[in-house]
Amino acid sequence: MGNLSSLRPCEVTTKYTYDDRGNKISEVYANGAKKTYEYNNRNLVVKTQSYDKEGTKTLISRYRYDDYGQLLEMTDYRVSSETETAYRYTEYTYDQRGRITAFAEISQNAQPTADDIKAHQIRYTYNENGNLSKVSYPTTKDGIQSLSYIYDENGWLQEIKGELHSKGQTTEKVLRSYSYDAYGKVKEIKDYRNRLKNGAQAVQKIYTYDSFDRVKEMIYTDLETGKVMESYQYSYDKNSNITKKTQVNNYPKEDADKVNETKSYTYDTLGRLTKTVTTDHNKDDKTKTVTYTYDNVGNRLKEDDGTTTTSYTYNGLDQLKTSTKEKRTAVDEVRQYSYDANGNQTDVKNTKTGQTESYTYDAENRLSKVAVTDKDGKTAVIQQNRYNGEGQRIQKVEGSKTTNYYYQDGVVSYTTDGENSQTSQNLIGTDGNILATQRYGSDHTDYLLYNKDIQGSSTSLVKENGSADATYQYTDFGETTINGDNKVENEVCYTGGIYDQSTGLYYLNARYYNPEDGRFVTEDTYRGETNEPDTQNLYVYCADNPVNYVDPSGHWIDTVLDVASLGYSIKEFMSNPSWSKFGYLLWDVGATFIPFVPGSYSRKGAKITLKIADKVHELNKGKKGLTIGKYKSLCKTIKKRKKLKIEIHHIIEKRFGKLKLKGNDYPAIPISKDLHRVITNRWRKEIPYGTDYKKLNKKTLIKAANQVYKDMPELRKVAIKIIEKYYSK
Repeated sequence: MGNLSSLRPCEVTTKYTYDDRGNKISEVYANGAKKTYEYNNRNLVVKTQSYDKEGTKTLISRYRYDDYGQLLEMTDYRVSSETETAYRYTEYTYDQRGRITAFAEISQNAQPTADDIKAHQIRYTYNENGNLSKVSYPTTKDGIQSLSYIYDENGWLQEIKGELHSKGQTTEKVLRSYSYDAYGKVKEIKDYRNRLKNGAQAVQKIYTYDSFDRVKEMIYTDLETGKVMESYQYSYDKNSNITKKTQVNNYPKEDADKVNETKSYTYDTLGRLTKTVTTDHNKDDKTKTVTYTYDNVGNRLKEDDGTTTTSYTYNGLDQLKTSTKEKRTAVDEVRQYSYDANGNQTDVKNTKTGQTESYTYDAENRLSKVAVTDKDGKTAVIQQNRYNGEGQRIQKVEGSKTTNYYYQDGVVSYTTDGENSQTSQNLIGTDGNILATQRYGSDHTDYLLYNKDIQGSSTSLVKENGSADATYQYTDFGETTINGDNKVENEVCYTGGIYDQSTGLYYLNARYYNPEDGRFVTEDTYRGETNEPDTQNLYVYCADNPVNYVDPSGHWIDTVLDVASLGYSIKEFMSNPSWSKFGYLLWDVGATFIPFVPGSYSRKGAKITLKIADKVHELNKGKKGLTIGKYKSLCKTIKKRKKLKIEIHHIIEKRFGKLKLKGNDYPAIPISKDLHRVITNRWRKEIPYGTDYKKLNKKTLIKAANQVYKDMPELRKVAIKIIEKYYSK
């Protein structure tokens, strides 16, 4: 069976074919390149192959699973002259509850031995309540080698401790502590900047909220000096758009780099940013105004900062064709953009300098090479990239420098150089937030704290002595200025994305983002809704509202309130959920939170969608087909359920009782009526009606959930987490 999907009639097409079980077996891109998929008898992908536009096989990924459908191994190969050469092995280990206990990534050609795997493993330990209690890193360098997570009686994260190895000695130090108000909102974080001391050498971060639980103020104080080093104040409109932000940063060494400014924001009826007025309090309240205009589908037509006006033109596919900078009505610079048949930006020619930037992509439309050709025709390769089977960038080569990336739950955990010597180790909280980093020199280890704003953007990189060699400032759409020591090799910048300073682009997992143009350089693989044309712009960033939304995945947008690093973050919502922290919240497993935004925004430009599973095999692909929310929120969100034959399924059936949640707050999933019947019958088989539910215990219910969701691994994990967290003993 096959079908043809077209973004614009007779222009860009991608063809998909499926087997008789509904599994996608191939996708053929407009330029002739393609990717094929093979499955086992449980409809799990066991092999993918990528071919370039000439039909030459270039990449292969193979996958192996356990009896529960959990991924055990992924091996990535490059193919040259029909010869397969492995370049990245990924290994997973789980406990009986489906929780990951070890994860290893190995970059080598030979099949790794058991010792190889052990030497590269990130290991996870859990407490009796199912919360993550320890992460051990695969490093032998001096410094922090593992993190322990301490929780209070409410299950709220209280402390993060590090196991410090230094000169043959091992000690445990508190790296971060939390305190909460009566409602569970974080009111204070202390980041201890000196690993060798836990006294006053800390950055205290105080958070206050308005009556709608929106962040009102963040104050960062160095407790050793008592000086406020950073502060942020926020005001909002009735749609929770930030209308005013006052920011102070006293870390920069040079007075000219210190920040004390107020930004006022204006939006149009579609929630798009139209004007920013910046008042610089360090320069006699001098103001600067930047305005933006857009077309009906979100393409930026003009940006005017009072000195320079930049105008943009597009083709019918929303692809940027030209950008023209004018100063005082005189044309200063024109850039011309070109794209390939797949919608990837391939060339940017600067008519002023004669320089052309060229972008090359692999068979799966991932940026593989960036080159620059000067006006004399001389070409230099600026960057080369390689990816694994999950689409994550695992290697970047810039000139003679090679950086290899290794991940922890989708976040960069550590890096190595071209000789596979470790160069950095990020210290990551339970929420996937990088709170500190270690940089390894030949004879020393530097420990650096990240200070961040409400968007999750790095603002200061704080050393153990309390100074910051590097601070960061951003324009509305993320153009990045680094103040201080440019030798500090930090890539985690705007909204926590990876900043490639050599190209000016941000790597946001699925795609690369150009902050100067405020657009992605490739299309979004999520095509939008056919009945909502505004969602079909495949290049626009955050629906033109970068003040209030971020896009960490390159696919989905989050509100800044969801990612403000205040204990309300993506992964922590899963490990310690509170289903009503932000009103209506949906969660797409393996991806990110999707806020249910009332009013026009959910209809105009925000790519918000619900995944409705129809068959069991659609849920065994968890990462691409699962939407979860509290029962009443899903009922309120999904209209005409009866007509559409959609039912809201309680992941843990209400009849068992004992969940420490109200019935309407039970975690649920929208599925088809037929699939609902299948799952309900499985529950009946495991725990028949008439059972004395008072005698049910946590162990019995987990065993039943393992059977009910045995072929739906992601949903099984969610069910077990719910039982562990909320089922009364």
